[in-house]
Amino acid sequence: MNIPASIPPSLTFHHSELIQAISATLILRPILLLFEHCPLLIHSATAILSLSCCLISQPSLPLSLLTIYLCAESAFHLLFLHRYRQLHQTKLNLLPPPIPSAALRQQIVDGLISSFQSSSDFRQSLADWFYHIHTLKAVHLHQIHHDNLAQLLASLIFSTPLDSLPPVHRAEIHADIRRTQLAIKHVFKQGLNPQIRSYQHTLDPIQAQHRPLFFYLIIESLRILLHILLSLLGFRRHSIPLNQTSFSYWFHPGFSNPSSAQHPPIILVAGIVGLISVSLVGWPTVSLTLSKPELDLVRVVRETVNNEDAPVYRRKIQTLAEQSLSLKAMLDRHGFPPRSNEHKDTDQPQAGGAFLIGHSLGTCLTAHFVRHHPQYVVGTLSIDPISVLPYIPDLVSPARPLLPVAPIPSLTVFSSLRSEDSYTPSPRRLGNYWCE
Repeated sequence: MNIPASIPPSLTFHHSELIQAISATLILRPILLLFEHCPLLIHSATAILSLSCCLISQPSLPLSLLTIYLCAESAFHLLFLHRYRQLHQTKLNLLPPPIPSAALRQQIVDGLISSFQSSSDFRQSLADWFYHIHTLKAVHLHQIHHDNLAQLLASLIFSTPLDSLPPVHRAEIHADIRRTQLAIKHVFKQGLNPQIRSYQHTLDPIQAQHRPLFFYLIIESLRILLHILLSLLGFRRHSIPLNQTSFSYWFHPGFSNPSSAQHPPIILVAGIVGLISVSLVGWPTVSLTLSKPELDLVRVVRETVNNEDAPVYRRKIQTLAEQSLSLKAMLDRHGFPPRSNEHKDTDQPQAGGAFLIGHSLGTCLTAHFVRHHPQYVVGTLSIDPISVLPYIPDLVSPARPLLPVAPIPSLTVFSSLRSEDSYTPSPRRLGNYWCE
């Protein structure tokens, strides 16, 4: 966008910030405040209306229907509390998070340091990872001590609390802190500042919040309408089971003559928001209470484990490696072979393979698929890509509104990406499986 010369850039930026502040104060905060106190309001209204129906010999139909709906809202909230408790109080032995290799850990730190244009940007971004426990004031760099940063790096790189790391990994973190100090030209004070904490997205408990029943009914209705629209356009829904998980996608056979030369299919991999932008929730499958499979635990089958060992469980969510295998199985199922001349340096059109379009978090799957199954890829396109390396504060701080992704009418294969965000109210937790 070109800014007219008569308008100073600082003034335009100021007006933009002012509009955002007004929108957040007058629109977003009242909605969130209503949602926060929604259970209390619903329970109170249910009790009052139920008492009114008992006192009135023949209550009106609207009053009766409203009472029934509020009772359903109350039951929905109780179910939410049950599922939330179920999420946080499991006594099963969960599979530990994967730890990147030493080479990949080095790549993570190198990428962190080199991704900032200046040391001041690095310092500001680093401070954004921390928050005060008792106040809403912003954290400044001088308030971050050595052990505060060590706790953050332990969660980012190893998905493990600092105190649980072996000495060799703790020494590696201390070396990374020394490299960080050289990059930002600042020396952190020794010890721990107990007044601040860091966002630890793989360790912090999931702070799911209750949303009223009508909110989810609207989202589920939009999801059903989307499925109907895709069906009318000729798409058909398929799923691929793998390791007690499921990979779902929409497939369109295309409009070309079957007897003609087969063109590479187009695969669109959506991000967290997918085709519906709901900034207050994230995905249409975020509900803790609508019997979604993302909360289920499945037993991990490992050939190297003795039968006498305690069973290990994992969330029913596919890893990037499993999604790549499912993507390959999807292409094989519909008769799309790999490229025949993968290793030949030629400009001639190649038969086989697919063209991948990734959006947002979907670019993580496309990158993983290209790296591990290059023979199935003829080209890629990344739209608003993000890095799978979770060192960007915006990924773990409260979510900002996201733009919707419209379906491409001519796409051949549509794939939907599931992640551990599928039951959280915002892109606050990417999950351990994404640190591959």
